[in-house]
Amino acid sequence: MTDTNNREYTPREGAPDDLEYLPEEERSRLPGIFSLPPDKKLIHGPLQIFFLMLVTSIVYWSYPQGKYLAASGKLVFQNGEYWRLVTALFTHGDLAHLLANGWIFVLFGWMLRTYFGFWAFPAASFGAGILTNVVTVYLYPPETGLIGASGMVHSMVALWIVWYIFFDRERSVGQRLLRATGFSLAMLVPAVVKPGVSYLAHGVGFVAGIGFSLLIFLPVKRRIAGIEKKIKEDFIQYEEEQL
Repeated sequence: MTDTNNREYTPREGAPDDLEYLPEEERSRLPGIFSLPPDKKLIHGPLQIFFLMLVTSIVYWSYPQGKYLAASGKLVFQNGEYWRLVTALFTHGDLAHLLANGWIFVLFGWMLRTYFGFWAFPAASFGAGILTNVVTVYLYPPETGLIGASGMVHSMVALWIVWYIFFDRERSVGQRLLRATGFSLAMLVPAVVKPGVSYLAHGVGFVAGIGFSLLIFLPVKRRIAGIEKKIKEDFIQYEEEQL
């Protein structure tokens, strides 16, 4: 069986044979969009952006042009250097900082793009990241610099969590909330509080992600409805062929 992008997948086992007369609650738990594997081709975009983050960070570490990359309230709002709200997302203080954000960025960029489309990644992800930088540098003292994609990756995690709760058709609402809560705690709550880390940006980013998930909820829902319609048609056909 394949989805609308001709990717193969295997239906979940244990589905009843007589699908037409299933109660609506059980029909809604037929294989949904998360029964599809991630599209391997779509990981290329997040990887390319991560490479750009690496290049930008090297410039920041080693070249005088790096002074134009970080953001602060003074540089952005007083000097009008608004590009820093974007370049700060790509700039990291050291390799450990880059890798800590990079693997989350690539993973969630891939998953968001696969299941929810362009409006989820890169559009909403970078939109929420830029908004996070605006709010964070506004709330910080004017001289405080800000670099890194931490706020943006927290936005991306929030996008995923909200849409997972809404669109995982194969589990009850209680199960979705329990899994989302556990996932959030594991991913977002730091085991150790480290100096120099902008936890304000983390919190603002997560809230921004929730806001963007609701802002573009309807186009995402329409996309998923089209894909799931095809999945369910193929699933029912597969079950009938097994009779």
